[in-house]
Amino acid sequence: MIVFVPDPISSSALKFGLLATLSYPASRRAELLMVDVGKRAAQIGVSIHDYYRFAWRTAARTGAAEVRVVFPDAFCDPARTRELFYRFLHMTRRHDWLKMYVAHNFWEAYDPPPEADIIALPARRQCGVSCSRTPETCATRIINFLASRVEDRPIHLLGPALRTLRLILASRQPFSSFDTIAYRRAVDAELKSLQGGKWNVEKGRETLFLTRWLERAGLLKNGSFN
Repeated sequence: MIVFVPDPISSSALKFGLLATLSYPASRRAELLMVDVGKRAAQIGVSIHDYYRFAWRTAARTGAAEVRVVFPDAFCDPARTRELFYRFLHMTRRHDWLKMYVAHNFWEAYDPPPEADIIALPARRQCGVSCSRTPETCATRIINFLASRVEDRPIHLLGPALRTLRLILASRQPFSSFDTIAYRRAVDAELKSLQGGKWNVEKGRETLFLTRWLERAGLLKNGSFN
């Protein structure tokens, strides 16, 4: 299991990779790198060429031995996502990046490009369903997909909501990785109180916040792998 996060985490309990988005650009060195446009930039809109330049520069700065890139997608539109995948594939053909394909509507129709190395399942929002408000729906879709064993390629969960992730982990259905920035906001009043009433993580407390978040998800227990 690999967890991709934007902060430097000092923990031996799990394997961590560096998550870089346009909102959380990366400059430090890393062995494992995952590049994504990020929620905020996706809502605003970013050109495919600007995203390519961001991915290329980030990979060069971090010097990562393995670079995973979430290829451009169109929300809840598998056909358009597939078109964007092949456009970006042509642009990135000289790079040895692992290609992550976002499988929108995977619970209804599933036809990913054979060139994709990793299948990314939306786990924060699935079309009209918010996974934080209706975690059971999102989790059930993902659990059923994982249980069907239709895909031999690695499965990545894109930004899973906490309760959705907890349900998926409880099912014991295997997947290879996920990314999160949700831990950067305190999951309980104790962490908030520790920071004098501030919800958002302060510098130096990232590992503590992430550990507490992963414990709430059921992945860690008392700081150790569960």
